[in-house]
Amino acid sequence: MNGLVQWGWSESLYYRHAQRLTTLPICSSDKAKSIFSKDKIGMANEQQIIQQIRFAIEQLSARSGHHEFESLCRHIARRTICTNILPATGPVSAGGDQGRDFETFRTYLRDTDLRDSTFIGMASEGAVTFACTIQRKNLAQKIKSDVKTILGSGITPDSIYMFLSQGMPVARRHELQTWASDTHQMKLEILDGEAIAEILCDPELFWIAEQYLAVPTEFRPKRNPEAIKDWYRNALDRWRESTSCTLNPANFHELASAARHATFSSEARSDVPLWINRLEQFHSEEAPHFLAVRATYEIAVASLRGLGTLHGREDELREYFEGIESLDTPAALKDATVLLSYCYGAFIRDAVQLSLVEILDFQQTLFNRLDERLDKAETATTRCALLNTKGYAHFFSFAAPDTHQVLDVEESVACWKEMLGLVSGAPLFPLDRFADHLTEIINLVGEFPGYSELSRLTDELLSDRCGDFVAADKCRDRALVFYGQKRVLRAIQELHQAKIGWFADETLQGSILAMLFLGVCYRELGLAFAAKQYAMAAAFIAVDSNQTKLKRHVPQALLSVAECDYMQGNWLDFVSRVSITLWSHHLVPNHDASEEAEDDEIYRVLFGTGIVLMVSTRLAPEINKMLEAEVCKWDMEDYFKKVRPMVTTAWADKSDDELWNSLESKLQGRPFGDVGTTRETIWKQLGVRWEVTYTNERETIARAEEFMASAQIFMAEWAGLDLCFLRTTVRVTIELDELASESSLEPQSTNDGRLWILKVPKKFEGEDHANAQQMALSHAVAILSDVSLLPHAEFLNRVEERFRDGVMGRVFSARSYHELYLNLSPMPKIESERQGIDVPETERNFNPSEHEDMGWFDGPAPGYTKEFAEEGIRNRYERGIRAGRLTIARLCKDDEFRDVVRRLRDEGWLDWHLILAITNIILNYRIGQPGFRKGKSAEEIHQESMISLNREESYDDIWIPGSKFSEEAMRLALQISSISTLKNEGLECRQLTPDLPAIDDFLRHRMGYWSDDVEHERVFDPE
Repeated sequence: MNGLVQWGWSESLYYRHAQRLTTLPICSSDKAKSIFSKDKIGMANEQQIIQQIRFAIEQLSARSGHHEFESLCRHIARRTICTNILPATGPVSAGGDQGRDFETFRTYLRDTDLRDSTFIGMASEGAVTFACTIQRKNLAQKIKSDVKTILGSGITPDSIYMFLSQGMPVARRHELQTWASDTHQMKLEILDGEAIAEILCDPELFWIAEQYLAVPTEFRPKRNPEAIKDWYRNALDRWRESTSCTLNPANFHELASAARHATFSSEARSDVPLWINRLEQFHSEEAPHFLAVRATYEIAVASLRGLGTLHGREDELREYFEGIESLDTPAALKDATVLLSYCYGAFIRDAVQLSLVEILDFQQTLFNRLDERLDKAETATTRCALLNTKGYAHFFSFAAPDTHQVLDVEESVACWKEMLGLVSGAPLFPLDRFADHLTEIINLVGEFPGYSELSRLTDELLSDRCGDFVAADKCRDRALVFYGQKRVLRAIQELHQAKIGWFADETLQGSILAMLFLGVCYRELGLAFAAKQYAMAAAFIAVDSNQTKLKRHVPQALLSVAECDYMQGNWLDFVSRVSITLWSHHLVPNHDASEEAEDDEIYRVLFGTGIVLMVSTRLAPEINKMLEAEVCKWDMEDYFKKVRPMVTTAWADKSDDELWNSLESKLQGRPFGDVGTTRETIWKQLGVRWEVTYTNERETIARAEEFMASAQIFMAEWAGLDLCFLRTTVRVTIELDELASESSLEPQSTNDGRLWILKVPKKFEGEDHANAQQMALSHAVAILSDVSLLPHAEFLNRVEERFRDGVMGRVFSARSYHELYLNLSPMPKIESERQGIDVPETERNFNPSEHEDMGWFDGPAPGYTKEFAEEGIRNRYERGIRAGRLTIARLCKDDEFRDVVRRLRDEGWLDWHLILAITNIILNYRIGQPGFRKGKSAEEIHQESMISLNREESYDDIWIPGSKFSEEAMRLALQISSISTLKNEGLECRQLTPDLPAIDDFLRHRMGYWSDDVEHERVFDPE
């Protein structure tokens, strides 16, 4: 994994949960990566390192760390400006530093044999004075005051360098330089906090940031790949010869960097013992304490990651953790958190001789120290850094084996939410890097409770601080991880946010790429029209833009549109789109027809064309002639000479039935579904099978596909949620009404699935395309309401939630589907040719597959519990037997009825089903007698019916002929009672003509209707 090249949180998490990684679906999609050309997020980039250094400088200002800042600036000056520098020291009584924090001394070595040394090469011949300040306000006044003080005492320098911890606008800096030149004939250079951070980002100078700013280890900048081999070779030669060294930060940094390179490089891993040996010198008493502590960390990481063990390091580790109480900086505590996680990872692999009790003690000591520092933290900057570390410490925490604790997520989320609440008061906190860490975590352990809220809050803060495009970058990163983990729906959620964040002229390319990626995701879910909408939107934006660089995305987008047509079985549209794209953009395959080329888009569509030609040869010869004539125009016969044998050979020994079955598993619609006078489009989503029929002409196709795309996008928003959809077939006939100004949806009576007629105007009033697609969505919602058993008010609440969450912005993208289709689709002259062709293989049914993420929600229905269901069944037995005891006894003596009972039981009927059907027939017969309803209100009839059900049946009651209890009557009575069963369970059927088979299916699979039973009186099996 790329993110583990660094030393930091992701690496620690790797070891903490390594046992889980063997089954974790850490994978990536080359298709997704090829769209974004970004396949790693683990390494801190240069901007994030600069941001972290700026944050650390800000912390110096917050804690009045002037001396640390002065030392930091002196080392920067010595390595970047001149080497002959002395610190300016002295008590106030002796004149103080006279405004000079450090200054140059005169060197006479330029005329000696040492003149070519690095020291002399950077030595200043003139006098240079340096001043530093961590003052936050009135900086211009402070600089002028310091310049006057310097010039009024001691030797007059040739130039003055001012180091500022705060930032200073360029214009203000130039004003001060002009002032110094005009007023004092002095050259003034000003290096503000941003400039200092950029200087320290250099790998050769980063040790200064580590020493004086306590920047975490994970932010060490990566060396240029081209230079790293030479650097490492030189370092290795030098340190092989040197058995001892000066124990200073510069040497430590070089040794630690070399050890890190060797640890993570297979070629240099054999050098790890050498680097560990050299780092061990910093455990001597002469070494500064803070370097000794960090040496323990570096050695432990190199030992574990490079050599696979911590054996022999136990005493060093104990000493390290016993000293946690002396660690002050958030960075030091952060390193302690990482090292503790390493120790636990080594413990579970028997790679260290530390007991679990010891490790738990180390952990508690760390928690206590973090809480102590938080109690004393006075600034938002410090609190944010400590809360960030505390969140990770809890996330990586562990407990005794008998507690079965894996992740202390709740405490981590609480820490990070508190931190995010303070970030606005800590403008230099590295929020960008925190967002990357959140992404790294899901890449390793998956999403956890509270993650969505954390990422949302982080994105909002990033948008406020850096702009929407930065937050969009993070959404993109998370989308890639989710997609790689096969969590396509979560990837879609993130991509929709990225698409919005990038939708500005200067970042429009990001929005186009997000749309292309959305097309890939929707296509993978089997939602061809949703995918097609986003591919067309990407193409339209690229074509419409005045940015030349965006034009290169047009072919990719158009080929993506063609792939959607291919998946839906609209194969003539597919070939036409490929033809137009290849011809207009002069595209040729980038690869030969080989396995290595399978991800090349042109290769895929051309290989798909080969499949279309093979299928048409076998199943639709008339269509094959048209296709062959079109493909010949591509002038790619050499290519197809390679493709055709591959395709033909693969299916040579397969029957037409086997071919058809394969097509059903790969496509979402019938092959050649775009010929004939009428198109029928089929897809399955959330248990609903859609069959949409419409005239095969351009305008109607545009409106029909607009409706289907809206439905697909909207239903994808509900995937994984329980809307209590019936598993049924929805048939929609779409008609173009040239006289109407608005669309209308009309239900048709049927008990077999659902049937609707959708009439769409040829032109909407005012040509309001956005409103037209919104109407298409509203019709889809109306149909979905009809197949949902949720109470109407609850269903509407769910719909409103989606709209509040911005679903309309997802359904409508750039332009309406109708407008995009008409701009990017084949010309009308092609329609007449296709309408005259008969649809092939009409005698075969086509049953498309359904992506697992788009499947029917088949868990227990809302409110259903076995206990509650059994209580209801007891009541049915009690009331049903009481209300129909005499009738049941009489029916049990009837041979014909006993045969009915036997057949129904063979089908799975339980005794309470039989009793329920019988009592319903009894009740309906009696209330249907002449005179029963006369003069009574509906409420009175209902009340009398309930009285009849709740009393013992008597001989005085109306006798019911046995013929009324036929098998057909029993089935109908039970089906009708299912509506009441739903109501009793808190559900609601709003269908005027109930879809009884679908309701029965719902009861069977989600409410235990055909399996739940209790002990009862055996009225049908008398002894």
